[in-house]
Amino acid sequence: MEESFQAGVRHGPFVEYHRNGKVARQGRYVNGSQDGPWVLRYESGAVEEEAEYRDGVAHGRFAAYRADGSKRSEGRRCAGAPCGTWRTYDARGHLEGEVTYETPTLAP
Repeated sequence: MEESFQAGVRHGPFVEYHRNGKVARQGRYVNGSQDGPWVLRYESGAVEEEAEYRDGVAHGRFAAYRADGSKRSEGRRCAGAPCGTWRTYDARGHLEGEVTYETPTLAP
């Protein structure tokens, strides 16, 4: 693992490796919280997930892939919850289904 600290908390680039030496997880921390784009990888090095974070909370684009590189699903997260249209694909890339979520609000 490679990580940076500032005043005792994670801050800066972060890289975690699989036992085979390939990157497992990569992104950055800002004041101890995940922030910006993050990528998770299979042991082969192929991308497993791509996600965006803001202040440690999943917020923004999300995509998941199979080990062969084909896209499994995609959507957006708003303040940690699914929002907008999410799509799921079969191994050949054909749309299997989609669902649309409302954008969450903090008001009751």
